[in-house]
Amino acid sequence: MTGFYKYWNSVEVLFKSLTLETSFITDGILIKYNRTLPCLEILDMRNCYELTDRGLLQILQLCGSTLISLDISVTNVTGENLSEYKGTLPCLENQNMISCYQLTDKGLLQILQLCGSTLRSLDISRTYITGENLSEHKGTLPCLANLDLNNCKQLTNKGLLQILQICGSTLRSLNISETNITGENLTEYKGTLPCLENLNMSYCRQLTNKGLLQILQLCGSTLRSLNISETNITGENLSEYKGTLPCLENLCMRCCEQLTNKGLLQILQLCGSTLRSLDILVTNVTGENLSEYKGTLPCLENLCMRYCKQLTNKGLLQILQLCGSTLRSLDIEFTNITGENLSECKGTLPCLENLNMRYCELAQTRPYPL
Repeated sequence: MTGFYKYWNSVEVLFKSLTLETSFITDGILIKYNRTLPCLEILDMRNCYELTDRGLLQILQLCGSTLISLDISVTNVTGENLSEYKGTLPCLENQNMISCYQLTDKGLLQILQLCGSTLRSLDISRTYITGENLSEHKGTLPCLANLDLNNCKQLTNKGLLQILQICGSTLRSLNISETNITGENLTEYKGTLPCLENLNMSYCRQLTNKGLLQILQLCGSTLRSLNISETNITGENLSEYKGTLPCLENLCMRCCEQLTNKGLLQILQLCGSTLRSLDILVTNVTGENLSEYKGTLPCLENLCMRYCKQLTNKGLLQILQLCGSTLRSLDIEFTNITGENLSECKGTLPCLENLNMRYCELAQTRPYPL
């Protein structure tokens, strides 16, 4: 690597894209480089384990004015010395800092002060960010559309609230999966999330029914995809939701073992007219109360009820009465379904292309397939 830097020091470098992923570049090498990178737009330094704040500051001095995309995932950057950087990052749109375990709240704040006005995508998943000091950020993040906070175990409800205060009006995609968010303080949020289309809260074990209700009040009118898999949601308070979920197409509730028949019914009352995909794998739903559902599921194409051991023949029949005319894929693997009452189904399943009934006989005697 040293040879490359000697060469770059001797010629004018006009790179637009530079990948140094998993290289052994050090702060010392960067500091010795005495030219600029006047055309650099994309810089990938993932897994550069030796990179620290000192090296990052030097990099920004070289190309900060032109960078559009910067990936410093899995480095030792904290971000805390970036107040020393002279200027801003006026073109930066994409910033990845996945698994930057040394990144601090103070460091994140300084980074956002440099590029917050142009940033469109920010990924700080698997960091120890709490979000709680972001009320100190001057201004908003007026262009931020995609925010990934997956597995940020230190993220607090207060921190999430402060994050939404500075970017909630523009967010289209938000991933807070595998965090300890409950959602219950979001009534304090001023405004709505008017652009949010994709929300991932899978593995949010602390998410409550009340919290989910508050979140949906903020973004329900625009949401297209919702993932609340592996949560303790029952769905039973959603009758309190004002309005419907008129755009929701994809709903994933895998392994929501607290989901009840009543809760599923209330959920479908909100979004059944638009759903295209429904995944309730490994839940205790029987399906037997769905005759109470008003209307049909006129857009549903993909239905996964694999490992739903409580699903009954009567319940499956009621489900097919609602969506049989449009269903393309049906997965009832490892359930207790025998299919014996399906002659009672009114009509046919004219669009069904994929049907999975593996291990349906074994489900009565064994907890898991062989």
